[in-house]
This record gives sequence, structure tokens and C-alpha cells, in this order.
Amino acid sequence: MNNKSNITRNKKKIYHNRITHYEKFQTKLQIQSDRISSVRAIVFLFVGLSYFGLRNSPSLLIAYGVPALFGFFFLAMVRVYGKQALLITKLNALIAINQEGLLRLENKWSEFSFTGEEFLDEASPHLSDLHIFGKNSLFQMLHACASQKGTEQLKNWLSECSDFSIIPRRQEAVKEMAQYISFRQHLLMEGRLIGKHLDPQQFLSWIKSPSFLLNKKWLVVLRRSMLSITALLIVLSLLTEMSPYWMIGILIQAIIFFLTLGKCRTSYMPALSRESHFKAYGRMFELLERFKFKSSYLANLHKKLETDGLTVSRQMKRLEGINHALCQCYSSIYPLLNILFLWDIHYLYQLELWKEEMSSSIEVFFNVLGKMEALSSLSGFAYDNPGYVYPLIREKASPLSAENLGHPLIPYSERVCNNFRISEEGFLALITGSNMSGKSTFLRSIGINTVLAFSGAPVAASEFIVRPCKIMTCIQVTDSLRLHTSHFYAEVKEIKKILDAIYPDGSTDEHCPILYLIDEIFSGTNTKERLIASRNIAIQFTKSRSYGLLTTHDLDLVSLEDESSLIKNFNFMDGIDGNGKMVFDYKIKDGPVTTTNALKVLELAGIKVRG
Repeated sequence: MNNKSNITRNKKKIYHNRITHYEKFQTKLQIQSDRISSVRAIVFLFVGLSYFGLRNSPSLLIAYGVPALFGFFFLAMVRVYGKQALLITKLNALIAINQEGLLRLENKWSEFSFTGEEFLDEASPHLSDLHIFGKNSLFQMLHACASQKGTEQLKNWLSECSDFSIIPRRQEAVKEMAQYISFRQHLLMEGRLIGKHLDPQQFLSWIKSPSFLLNKKWLVVLRRSMLSITALLIVLSLLTEMSPYWMIGILIQAIIFFLTLGKCRTSYMPALSRESHFKAYGRMFELLERFKFKSSYLANLHKKLETDGLTVSRQMKRLEGINHALCQCYSSIYPLLNILFLWDIHYLYQLELWKEEMSSSIEVFFNVLGKMEALSSLSGFAYDNPGYVYPLIREKASPLSAENLGHPLIPYSERVCNNFRISEEGFLALITGSNMSGKSTFLRSIGINTVLAFSGAPVAASEFIVRPCKIMTCIQVTDSLRLHTSHFYAEVKEIKKILDAIYPDGSTDEHCPILYLIDEIFSGTNTKERLIASRNIAIQFTKSRSYGLLTTHDLDLVSLEDESSLIKNFNFMDGIDGNGKMVFDYKIKDGPVTTTNALKVLELAGIKVRG
């Protein structure tokens, strides 16, 4: 425990030091920014004073040159001030990210707003039973994604593993990225700068939206022709005595501008409204590209961030340039630019060409970004818990073997760890124990650590070996007035789902072994029928390749160990201290429980029962 406390103190010190560093830098920048703001105001004043004071000067150079010089200086100050403001905003975000790191170490992560509750699925009750998603969940603790793609990827990895062979490679990626705290925090910071959850789907939908000019290329040809003809007429009128026919060209261009104005603006305004998103994505991609990774998983992802010899960030900068040009629609010279150069047609065409070029590859880039963010979330968890072990996923080993296994959502100071082993296929651990002794928490410890193992993250244990399997649970069963479902019938439905997964289509073997975790089986019905049903279900479980744990208060079920070598009894016990209070050690032991405490619980609650 002392070792864990020392590790936690060291991690807290690191986060505190980073916060202090960023706060000092922020204070320094804020002072500089205030000075720049003051200088900017003075320079602006000099622009006005020099203009009105020197406008009657006989020298045009002095009359207009001095105000122009002050004007350029003012614009430079505006630019510098903008950069300073952006840097201060980034520092604020980095301070907040490190404060979140402290909250995780202090077990206050339940204050985080993103719980993943929307990912709970009635078809997958283990996501709720094991607290994978929802309030006070594993997802809430792990989540450190700025984009929706990253969030969805993390959700997918925690929901179900579809490819067990990739887990070792993902573990290597998590190990490597755990070391890069600055990289992880800057990736999250860049995504958070726009102040809301980035949703790439909107970006992808925009890219795949219909184009206007790509289907009317004659307009592009007409623009080029008109500009060439008008320019030629202007040159000829300047060099010869030709009449100013170029004015006709300008008139025709003005007509084209006004006829296409509505359609052009409708086509490019969605891009302008997402300009902050483009910049955020561009910065995130640029950060990913600059970093050189060693693990094969990360290196392969990194290679995908390039198309046609250009990196994604270069492509995003190209988009930013087009967008910046189209932003002239907000300026006073907008009509002039379009009449003289048919500005909208040119840059809208460039925008649509960009969309066409990127439409086939942009989704790949965002999938890479999503995976990087999800890996960053798992890596942050690994960084905060260096004492956790990376599990071994083995086809040939015992189905499950764990040493010093604890629940990762329980604070270390309150956590009790256990050793446990499922030795063979068909194994059923029948766990008896008194109320509040830790049976349900132990089931959840097995389940949530297995979920972590299959995601590629380290687990709360000193050793964890598990076979590829599917997790199914029946722990937190509730009745439903809406569906007219009793507690018992809800239980029956969940047990039936597990049996159907174990024996699909009525076959005698399953495609993938099931790790089942069942708490207080059939507690919603009478004792006599519960015993009959429980015995039959337990025997059915042992005749399959699947394995799991089943808890019960029915001590008559412990005799199942004598009927099958695949069923073994375990227990959690309670005791009474010197003050007559119940105490629990939360340690799993071999054999059936020998004590009960229901009457004692009633007594402690102030309910007198005659026995």
C-alpha cells in the first residue's frame, strides 16, 4: 500500500508541477498581452493624429506615408495580440487537463460531465452491470477524447472485442503513448479549443454534399475566358487608342456575379461556418504527423495520414486558405472583388475540387484520429496506474487466472484484492456468502478487468491471463412497469440470453466461449422452485465450453460440487468484532459459507425479529 501511495504522490506532484509551469507562463503572457493591448491603442491613436495632422503636408509621402506606417504597425500589433490570446487559451486548456489528471488520482472523476450513458444498451446488460458506461463508470474515468470519433472508438473497444489478435499490438501502443504525457495532453487541448465536442460526421457529411460548380464547369471556363478577354481589352486600351471596350467585359462579369451570387454563397457558407472545426482538426493532424512512433500499431496509423504525397495537415491548411479567401464575403470590398475577378466562382471551384479529392480518404484520416484519441485515453489510465499489469490473452492457457485482482473503480485505500483461477472449460465457481460480504463486487471485478484486458489497457492486478471470450452478465436485474415484466421474468430472460449464446441454434457447442457472471440466481421466485431451476441451469453450464461465476444465498446448492467435478464452491464470510458489529474481509475462500447474517442486518437496522 505504501508503494501505491508513493506512486500516487509522485503522479500528483507531476500534475501539480505542470499546472504551476503553465500558470506561470500564462501570467507572463497575460502581462505581455496587456502591454501589447496598450501599445496597440496608442498606435491606433497615432494613426488618427498623424492622418489629420499631416494631411495638409506638401509632401504626399509624409501626408500618407506616416499614417500608413502607423497603420501597418497597428495591424502587426493586432496579429501579435491574436497569437498571444490563442496561446493563453491553450494554456488554460492545458491547466484544466492537468487538473482533471489530479481529480482522477483523487478518485473524483465522477465529477466529469461525459458519462457515456447514451451508450448503454438493453441488448448488452453487462455494460450496465459492470459499470462500463453511465454515471460513475469506467468510461467516465477513462474518457479523454475531444472528437466524437475518438469517443465512439473508445466506446467500441469497451463494448466488445471483435479481433483478439490485435490486443497485444494495441497494448504496445498504449505502453508507448503512456510515456508521452505532453503529446497526449496537447492532442486533447487542440481538440477542446473550440469549446464543444467535435463531431467529424458533420465534416464528412459536408464533404459528401452535392457540388455546384463541378457540375457546371462551363461557368469556370466562362470566368477564365472573361477575365482573359477583359484583361486583354484593358491592355489594348492603355497601349492604343482603342475605345474602352473593357468596360463591357466588366459589365458582363458583374452580371455573372449577380446571377450566381445566391447559389455560390449557399454552396460555400457551410464551409465558412465550420472554419473553427477545420483549424482544430488541422492542428490535431499536424501534431500527430510531427510525432514519430515506435510501436507497429502507432506507426501503421501514422502512415495513413498522407494522400497524394501531401500530409493531412497540409491538405487542411489548403482548405483554410480557400476558406480565408471566401471569408471576403464579409468585407466591404466583396462586390469589387467579384466584379473584377469573379472571386466566388474561382474559390468555390477550388473548394469543390478539394472536397472531391479528399472524399475518398478523409474518413480514413478521421478513423486514425479517433483511434489515436481512444489510445490516448487508455494511455492516460496506464500512466496514472503504473502498478497495473498488462494482461496476457492466451488461447491455450486456463480460461482465466488472476493474482491480486481488484476493482479499478474502487479507491486503492478501500480496495481488497483477491487471487482467482478458472482452471478449465465448463468450470463453474459457485459463490455463497452473507449479505454485503463482497460477492457482487467480486463478479464486477472479474468482468470489468476482462473488459479492460480486451480493450488493450492494463488491469488492476499483478497478473491476469485470460482466453478470448464473450462477457455476459445477470447482475443488476430490474422489473419494468412499462414492459409489464416482473423481476423474476426479467432474470429468466437474461439467463435465457446467456444459454442461447452458449448453445446457439440449439447446438451442443458454441462459437465463442462465454464468461458468464450471474449474481443471486433466480432471487425473484420461491425457494423450492429456485433450487430446482438453479441446479438445472448450473449443470447445463458445465456441459459447455463456457465458464463463469454464479452467486447464491441458497446453501442447498453447494452440494452441486459433489455432482460435478467442474463445479467448485467458494465463499465470502463475515464476522463480529468486539463491539458486536459485523466486519468483512472481502476475501474469497474455498468451500461453502458457514455463516449467515440476514437477522443481524435486520437487528442493526433496528428491526426486531424473533427467532
